[in-house]
Amino acid sequence: VDGWCAAAVGRAVGGVCLPQLRFLDYALGGALAAHVDLARAAPGGGKSTHTVCLYLTDTDGGETVLLRDHHDGDGVAACAPRRGRVFVFPHVVPHRARETRSPKRLLRGDVVFPPAAD
Repeated sequence: VDGWCAAAVGRAVGGVCLPQLRFLDYALGGALAAHVDLARAAPGGGKSTHTVCLYLTDTDGGETVLLRDHHDGDGVAACAPRRGRVFVFPHVVPHRARETRSPKRLLRGDVVFPPAAD
């Protein structure tokens, strides 16, 4: 999945997608508890700051929910998994995955954005 795929995702989101992309598969009824993502070291220095999800299936349920904190039940925003949809959010934002009512597959990566120009 390295190389061209990471480069294409990076171009799509306006940053550099690190090459360690991972496939995540959720079976029927799969979910993920509230958590934050850890930064990864970037080649040449620096660390990733954002998570990118590229959804590979249309899924019933299984939304990625951004939370105010780890105890927030409803969340402040949710992204429904639809094939081809890209969702980018900061690592430090707590999030969870709602229970799926059909299988879900996505490609998950880490992004480094260039410093903002003054």
